[in-house]
Amino acid sequence: MNNEGNIFEEYTEKKTLLEKMKKPKFWIKYILIVLLIVFAIFIYNSYKSTWSRDDVKNSIEIVSVETGWMEGKSELRETAARILPFLSFKVKNIGKKPLHFVNFESVYEFQSDGAVQSSGFFAAFQSPLAVGETSDIIVLKAVNGYTASSKEAFYKNKDKWRKVNGKIFARTQGSPPVRVGGLYPVDQQITGFRADIDIESAINLAAKIEVVITDSGWLYKTLEGKNVLVYPSITFRIKNTGDTTLSKLGLKGIFRFERNGERFNFGYPAVKGDLEPGKESEKITMRSEFGIHASSLQALYNNIFEWDEVTVKLMIKVIDSQFESIGDFPIKNEIKGVKVINK
Repeated sequence: MNNEGNIFEEYTEKKTLLEKMKKPKFWIKYILIVLLIVFAIFIYNSYKSTWSRDDVKNSIEIVSVETGWMEGKSELRETAARILPFLSFKVKNIGKKPLHFVNFESVYEFQSDGAVQSSGFFAAFQSPLAVGETSDIIVLKAVNGYTASSKEAFYKNKDKWRKVNGKIFARTQGSPPVRVGGLYPVDQQITGFRADIDIESAINLAAKIEVVITDSGWLYKTLEGKNVLVYPSITFRIKNTGDTTLSKLGLKGIFRFERNGERFNFGYPAVKGDLEPGKESEKITMRSEFGIHASSLQALYNNIFEWDEVTVKLMIKVIDSQFESIGDFPIKNEIKGVKVINK
């Protein structure tokens, strides 16, 4: 009996940790526990990083708003003209965290009945916008607009345009769409159309201006890793060739990428002070809002002959007048401040 008792005790005494670790059940149990802990941490971090409606609204301030209509591609025929409403603006980060991967959407509504006319979309801030900083210009162009037989026909029938208002929405980090900014009536002017001059403008300012080009090329910005983004740019002066002093001058550049015909706008710099007859302004630099992505600067130069040819239409106006074209100029295919040596 004593031997039997000893045998019984051997089977009933607690097993050591080493013995337990040899059993599959031990590992299944603890792997499940670890997975549950990791899952709980993931859920907590996801909840913590998700932005609320108030987070978005209290972080985004819409500034420098411009509205109007811009040229779009027509699917009807080459001679047809198509215009689309747009909103252009900058964003100031007034929040407590950087703005990163923010999706902006514009909704255009008819002023008469509030019905939706169209919408536009833009994914911004692949590189974070730090707290307190203001972004480059963002353009939200509508998908749908108006089509006519010619560009001038739009202005001849301007009284028949149905006026629209634009609204801006933003979402980021899992937030719902949040209305930011105000209600923006879309100006009934067509950006970059010659009709702006032929029909609307009587100042003939372009005849008093000479453009002195000092440089053109591409500016680059380094993204995460070795990726780069390059933007076409132009630097120039304007000379007053008239016999009267010019004041309150505003400028605009419309960059045209020849391969796809799209036009992208950048900024509205102004000439500081008065421009006396025979005098030149200080240097003025404009750059496109859109450019070319590449894995490196070397990769850009390796494919330099495949770059899209870009020209820029420079336009000028006196405040309260319409923009007038002062010339189209090519952008050189070279990156400013960079010398790449091919091995």
